[in-house]
Amino acid sequence: MTPGRRLDQIEPVLADVAQKTDRLIESNGQIFELATKNNTVIEITAKGLADLTVLVNGRFNAVDSRFEGVNGRFDMVDDRFEGVNSRFDMVDDRFEAVNGRFDTVDDRFEGVNGRFDTVYDRLDEQGTNIQELKVNVVDLQKGQSRIEENQQQILAILRERLG
Repeated sequence: MTPGRRLDQIEPVLADVAQKTDRLIESNGQIFELATKNNTVIEITAKGLADLTVLVNGRFNAVDSRFEGVNGRFDMVDDRFEGVNSRFDMVDDRFEAVNGRFDTVDDRFEGVNGRFDTVYDRLDEQGTNIQELKVNVVDLQKGQSRIEENQQQILAILRERLG
């Protein structure tokens, strides 16, 4: 609550009290005027004025106590808002902590992705090496096949000459 809002709520009550007080003063003035005309009425009027003064003072005291109650309620509302604000601050702190954890996890994922990239590169190298080995094996098989053919020819020639 702001002081401006408190005034907006208090002003109508003050205006009502001021209006009633004005009426009381006006009626007191009329009573006093009548009392001055007649001496016997003066005593009654004085007593009435005294009673009225006591009554007005009591009402002012009641209004004062109401204002104190309203101020107390405003203070309680202010305290509640402060409590809510502190809770929001705690929630903000928790969100910041969670965001920090997510940043840490993101960093870890980037590290893992980097490792996977390295593994993929190594696998590509191994694939290339395997392809080269396959080509070499094919070349060796061709060479061995030629050697076997040559051996067969040599054996055939030797069998012809020996035979």
